[in-house]
Amino acid sequence: PALLGGDRPGVLEGAQGTLLDPDVGFPPYVTKTTATPALADALLAGHAVRVRRIGVLRAYAHRHGPGPLPTEDPALTAGLPEAHNRANPWQGGFRVGAFDRVLARYAVARARPDVLALTCVDRVDARGPIRVVTSYRHPGPAAPWWATPGSSRRSPSLTSTSSSPWSSRSS
Repeated sequence: PALLGGDRPGVLEGAQGTLLDPDVGFPPYVTKTTATPALADALLAGHAVRVRRIGVLRAYAHRHGPGPLPTEDPALTAGLPEAHNRANPWQGGFRVGAFDRVLARYAVARARPDVLALTCVDRVDARGPIRVVTSYRHPGPAAPWWATPGSSRRSPSLTSTSSSPWSSRSS
């Protein structure tokens, strides 16, 4: 309890995102440090504290620089600019795509949050119906293009819905 300041609630915030974790992400497009709750778990081990894991996802897929973003959409990137996520020499450009339910499920299964918070819904909802990618099929070898050294950068075929599932405008 002293670790968190007595009986007061505390927050241990993770950095990056689960898909950038070196153990569960997609090398070489990962960070050098753990980006899952594993470090918080280690810090809290042996302390009599109640832990509630809150997973945070955006209502659209995003990433800096190179690496897998199967749902990347240049029009969506242009339509959802972020002043605090500009291109820079160490991360590269900021890219956006449709919400990727496939990768979201993968990340949630590894981070194991108790609850999920979905942010930036207002940004995509203001654009009208959006795509939510529910599956994809890769047009090449069995492994996805980002996991196969030297493979072509052909994008997978995406299966998606075009309604806004969290909007009052949904049909």
